[in-house]
Amino acid sequence: MPGAVRSSYGMKIINASVSNPARGLERAGGIGLCFDAETARITTIMEAGLLSAVGVDALGYGGAVSLAVVGCGAQGRAEGLGTVVHLG
Repeated sequence: MPGAVRSSYGMKIINASVSNPARGLERAGGIGLCFDAETARITTIMEAGLLSAVGVDALGYGGAVSLAVVGCGAQGRAEGLGTVVHLG
């Protein structure tokens, strides 16, 4: 999942195994990588669930009084936690 903003670009890499829940692991996991557009050096490595939570924080509506999380597992928990932390 590539993306670019001003002086950087990046990608989010997700992988999944349907047998992970039977092992007590999340079904999916991944990382986000950001790169400097001029030097191509990695500037950020972030766990994908946290990356989604940051997106919720950046795009969220500050006047919201309720939250619905569509999804489950690591991403749902990270997005819910990120929103709760943001709203205080």
